[in-house]
Amino acid sequence: LTVDSLPAPSAVSQALGLPPEAEVIRLVRLRLLEGTPLLAEEIWLPQAPFQALLTVDLDRQGPLLYPIYEALCGQVVACAEETLTAEAVGEVHARLLQIEPDSPVVV
Repeated sequence: LTVDSLPAPSAVSQALGLPPEAEVIRLVRLRLLEGTPLLAEEIWLPQAPFQALLTVDLDRQGPLLYPIYEALCGQVVACAEETLTAEAVGEVHARLLQIEPDSPVVV
């Protein structure tokens, strides 16, 4: 949906080990299954190593990001860590997912 360059919010700079308000890239994506919204993603990346993502049409690159990171940015993702929680969905993500606000979702 969007690819932006902006100063990192505090939580993002801490999670990425960056100085406060370092420039980052935020990707907002909506994944569909047979036309139905299934997953809303907000991905934060340090700008310097992923700068090339700001200059291409990611829609034309395919849905899988790790091969794009490697091909365009020379960044190989060897492992990833995720923390999943169950929460009530906020208004913005509810609208993207076409569900009622406060519905339970995995975050």
